[in-house]
Amino acid sequence: MLKRSLCLVGGLAMATGSVSAQIYADVKTTKGTFTMQLYYQTAPRAVANFIRLAEGSSYWLDPSNGLLKKEPYYNGLKFHRVLQGVVSQAGARVDEPTDDGPGYTFRDEMGIPGAVDRFWLVYMDNIGPNTNRARFFMTASSAPVTYSAHTLFAQVNNDPQASDPYASRKVCYDINQVAVDDEWKPVDDVIIEEVSIRRVGASAQAFDEHGQDLPQMAPLAFSLLDPKGDASLEMEMPPGSLTRLSYSGDLNDWQQEPSRLLSGASEAESAWDVSSLIGDASNMFFHVSQVKFPANSVYWPDQLKGRDMQIATNVVPEVSGQIGTSTVYRFSSESGGTAYNAVGAGAFNVKVQSRHWLGSAMEFETPYSCIYNGKVHTMKYRLHLGVDSMSLSNYSGRIRGSLVLFRGGEERASFGVTGTLSITST
Repeated sequence: MLKRSLCLVGGLAMATGSVSAQIYADVKTTKGTFTMQLYYQTAPRAVANFIRLAEGSSYWLDPSNGLLKKEPYYNGLKFHRVLQGVVSQAGARVDEPTDDGPGYTFRDEMGIPGAVDRFWLVYMDNIGPNTNRARFFMTASSAPVTYSAHTLFAQVNNDPQASDPYASRKVCYDINQVAVDDEWKPVDDVIIEEVSIRRVGASAQAFDEHGQDLPQMAPLAFSLLDPKGDASLEMEMPPGSLTRLSYSGDLNDWQQEPSRLLSGASEAESAWDVSSLIGDASNMFFHVSQVKFPANSVYWPDQLKGRDMQIATNVVPEVSGQIGTSTVYRFSSESGGTAYNAVGAGAFNVKVQSRHWLGSAMEFETPYSCIYNGKVHTMKYRLHLGVDSMSLSNYSGRIRGSLVLFRGGEERASFGVTGTLSITST
């Protein structure tokens, strides 16, 4: 998720292809309508995801109940966070970004040179590398957000042919200037009423939003075995899939079981034990959905035991006596091992907070200390880690998160960090 502290860069330039072939999104809001030009040539996955959700042409998961829907995703959603003169954010269905729709994540599209204008760029919002979902934000600053952290997929354009060439950006400006509360939520809701997709030109018409290597979600057929005994649901859970199970006793109040993620190297599974869910209930209803990931995908390792994870981060100027920016974490178990860097070696512990097919959120309790404000502090890293490529059993990727300083058992300071990641077998 975009933080208030933003890393900014200077002017950039983007090649968006022929001006005669473009895809546009007309976004109707309670503040007026603005038009985005979608960069389908340089960010095809992000654009395809936006089109599929906007038009409701693919299934997505309702995070409130775990049920699938196939209808326009953005209609009725609010601009949930507005920082005046910085960004306007939209696309959220629940407050917690790790639990938000549409039920899958997809890979970043980096290395995009930038945009022809600095204002009103549209990026995918995320909580770390390769965690794109449905949320997006528009810049309202003369310097865009660093494109190495977010996928740039659109821009709000002026229209020289319109009676008011600046109408779209005026709407975006009005959205960005609304009154907000202490958490930057608009006091009066700004609601997306409808998103309409327009295509101009042959290549835009030919762009296939269903053929861009995005995860595919659909209901999953199953059968109930031995409902009065060791009840289980029989279904196909192949490698490279994420399966979710929701259940209800009355078809109104739905609850969700922990999902089952199988990487490409996992063994297929075929049964889900539901005997504890049924118990003595007179009625029990089930809904099962499954995400299938693109062929030849890179997956986060099934286990870290027996692997070295090297993390290199940026230097935090406020911290002196720092441990160095590169540390190797040698995992002797899934929860820790020995850390090595230029300062020395020591035991570390790690807590996995969440996992998705392309990465994991982890908290590292390091054996190292540093000096901050003239006093010694112990150090933790809270990181989102994502893999971008794999060669044999070696992985490379990126990290983003926080260096957290503790003193006397209390958290005293936190600093944003970014960096690179490599995972190798020991």
